[in-house]
Amino acid sequence: MKNNTMIKNDMQEPQAQKHEVVNPDDFFDARTDLRQQFADECGWGGVEIKQMGEDCAFRRYYRLTREKDGEVETAILLDSILEMEDKVAPAHKLVDVVSLAPKMKAAGLSVPDVYFSDVSKGYALLEDFGDYSYNKAFQNGADQPELYGLATEALQKMRQSTELNSLKLRNYYEGHVHANRVDIVHWYRPAALYEANPSGLMESYLAAWGEIENALPPCPMIFTHCDFHVDNLMVLEEREGLNKCGILDFQGAVIGPAPYDLANLLEDARKTLPNELKTALKAKYCADMSAEDKEIFNAWYRVLATQFHCRVIGLFVRLLVRDNKSIHLHHVPRLQNYIVEALDDPILAPLKRWFVESGIDLSKPLPPFDLPRLRKILGLIE
Repeated sequence: MKNNTMIKNDMQEPQAQKHEVVNPDDFFDARTDLRQQFADECGWGGVEIKQMGEDCAFRRYYRLTREKDGEVETAILLDSILEMEDKVAPAHKLVDVVSLAPKMKAAGLSVPDVYFSDVSKGYALLEDFGDYSYNKAFQNGADQPELYGLATEALQKMRQSTELNSLKLRNYYEGHVHANRVDIVHWYRPAALYEANPSGLMESYLAAWGEIENALPPCPMIFTHCDFHVDNLMVLEEREGLNKCGILDFQGAVIGPAPYDLANLLEDARKTLPNELKTALKAKYCADMSAEDKEIFNAWYRVLATQFHCRVIGLFVRLLVRDNKSIHLHHVPRLQNYIVEALDDPILAPLKRWFVESGIDLSKPLPPFDLPRLRKILGLIE
């Protein structure tokens, strides 16, 4: 039987943490009747409700299906942990789905309509964008330049939208995405070396990034989706032009550094893009920028992409070690390669020195996982 138990872990230093075991299956199974009640209230009583897989966050999606006037009609029921619970992260709040959707749609972006919502109970009924994600489309041989080009145009729309960029959103530098650039230290290094991190290691890692960032001009801050990748982008085949690019999971949006979303899209942990395509898409995104702005954008693109990889490589280890989810581990070698290549950029020289001093050799695969031993090293068990 699959073990979905998650060990709650909210503080930054694993060795000093207390852990509450939370089983998401138990939580959502206990809400079956409440989901049905919400569907009834939305006019979808007595229909089929089918779970659509799991999410890395503490939420579930269910497809509602019914026949109406001789045609099949569907909608998506989002079941989320209650807003007042301490287990919900700031970027996973249902209220942000409900509030951002109409604003993004008004900016010319294809996001699901919110038909009904009850934030107090953790439910929303959303437009169904189907199952044909960018990821699936590429597996079926879809045209990469076309679809990535549409996604890049969507990011341009976000950057150019006065309304979106004036929203009072969380600041990227105060949120978990930026903070968790340390996950390579917290989670990856102990898994690579099977030893606890020495005192001062985290401080030296953050000092390396500080030296890098302080050497660069300030980066423009804009509306940032913050999770803009091929599994959150849908091909809406019945639509045309930019509207063909459906955008999901935008509830974690922040005001963040301009290159972040494009780096997230092109430096994908799940998929390797040809360098010539990445170069063309960066040029497309920056087409309306001055030469000076392009130079600043490219420098920060390198920094943010590498911070993204340092976060995600640690995240994938954490998902196995803490949450018993191994589904992403096969992407770790790609992330290793991304970081190794990035460290040849002189901009990242302080970080390159840190990796040598820390003992992390990203050219080597991770050793086999001895989970009881690793969990003990990390302080997850005694």
